[in-house]
Amino acid sequence: MIGALWGLLAPEAIAGSCDDAGSCPQGTTCQRGRCVKEQVRCVRFCEQRDAGGGCVVYGQDFCAADAVCAAQCLGRRADGRCYEWNVDTCGVDMACAPRCAERSIAGKCLSWSTDVCASRARCVKRCAERGPGGDCLSYLPDVCGPSITCTQACQARDGAGACVSWGVDVCGPAFTCAKRCVARTARGHCTAYEADVCGEGATCSEHCTTRAADGRCAGYGPDVCDAG
Repeated sequence: MIGALWGLLAPEAIAGSCDDAGSCPQGTTCQRGRCVKEQVRCVRFCEQRDAGGGCVVYGQDFCAADAVCAAQCLGRRADGRCYEWNVDTCGVDMACAPRCAERSIAGKCLSWSTDVCASRARCVKRCAERGPGGDCLSYLPDVCGPSITCTQACQARDGAGACVSWGVDVCGPAFTCAKRCVARTARGHCTAYEADVCGEGATCSEHCTTRAADGRCAGYGPDVCDAG
């Protein structure tokens, strides 16, 4: 009985997987990795909040497909507590994320900017300078956006593949970095690297340019990479 009821109430799944609403057909949205029909709903809209964030004045409900109204902070104390609020920001899967404007060497936030509001918004740390071991020595202001991530980007590696020079962190939706080998022995062992290839789902693969009669690789070219 419960299973049958859930089947009636659950959004209708559309063929195809997704990472965000932009990768789904018009009239559908991304939910738990699947494209589903948008669900129209009405949610509370707050026009005024007290210092603690409690709503004291409501406006008309906001109605839309997958509607969410999020509280946006305009000013935060050093400890991150909000003391001033804007009217709610509403939209599809709306979220408001705290954005740090300045961080200590240890990564602790020293001052805050206004919250960033967008569909599935989040804010993440971005390292500007790293030591030889990869530890962050200084930070840039947080980077914000839908499903945003920041990852370490190596600019130079030794023959063993260890990073000897780091660049500024690269940031984007689901960003990763992949090692790029440009010289391999006949057995496929990498002896030289170039800067990492970075992007959404970045990958690098060995590239065999010459094969023996039995199919074994007898010579390699530089890795073939895709930034995503």
